Amino acid sequence: MPQKIEVLKMKVEQETEKQQKWKTENERRRHNYVPLIFELLQQLAKKQMLGELFEDAKTKKEEKLEAEKAKKEANGTPA
Repeated sequence: MPQKIEVLKMKVEQETEKQQKWKTENERRRHNYVPLIFELLQQLAKKQMLGELFEDAKTKKEEKLEAEKAKKEANGTPA
């Protein structure tokens, strides 16, 4: 009997932890990050860093696409 009580207590703890994780996840999902992102972009633009970051991201994306294309061609899959 005491063993069963311990098992049930552990299950209750696990459920409580799971519900807390869900609550945190839902709060993050519902939060409006647009003002934060907008402010970040404004500050980067003000410091003349936005253009450079954009070009770096663009270059990385092009490299990634080229690598995927080369991989497909190597596997014999048409691009």
